[in-house]
Amino acid sequence: EKTKTSTEPQTNEGESEISPVAKWAKIQQSYADPDISLKGARAKAVRQIHDEYDLLVHRQSETLYRYDEDDGIYRDDAERVLRERLNRCLEKHFTRNEQNEIFHRLNSTKSIPADEFRGPEKMLCVENGVLDISTPDQPVLENHSSDLHFRRRFPVQYDPDADCPRFKQFLDEVVYDDDRAKLQEFVGYCLHYWGMPFNRALMLTGPTHSGKSTFLNVVAALLGEDNVARQSLQD
Repeated sequence: EKTKTSTEPQTNEGESEISPVAKWAKIQQSYADPDISLKGARAKAVRQIHDEYDLLVHRQSETLYRYDEDDGIYRDDAERVLRERLNRCLEKHFTRNEQNEIFHRLNSTKSIPADEFRGPEKMLCVENGVLDISTPDQPVLENHSSDLHFRRRFPVQYDPDADCPRFKQFLDEVVYDDDRAKLQEFVGYCLHYWGMPFNRALMLTGPTHSGKSTFLNVVAALLGEDNVARQSLQD
């Protein structure tokens, strides 16, 4: 588990220098203080969670997501991660009722519709950043950001100087010259997750062991198995 580093302005002078452990200790004191209402202590716990995590709610499913800084995407395991965090940090004050009340508040956070919860058009989330391909011949690699709202990423690193001699050799071995560019172009088209603007599918035909499955396996490796569906033609 990794929590975010808060860059928001602090209300109290010097509060930004207090460690999360010390902040949670103060929140526990608020729960135990008879002069502070339970509602007030709970509000402090909710604010601390928002300081540590970027959270979004999927509007259609009402699922709570948290931003994973390591991978640059939002994950749907927010409730599990936050439950474990609150259990450790609130200790005896984290009851079933308190859990429900806190999650009710957290689920009232910013929501986003499904069509916006997949990242901006013409931007690809990869392992080492976000690739802007709005100008295809001059792609630009930017840093991951919670503001981009990606839920998926490609399991590859972008390298502008990379080449693929073995893949090119493979295409030379299994398809006619006229079809090679078509296959390479279709791989690029598979990256257009935001719209598939040409409404086209590709069907591979040929004898057994002629390279069809190998080609599809390469595309699946590029896209990532979590982003690929495998159905028979009949289905």
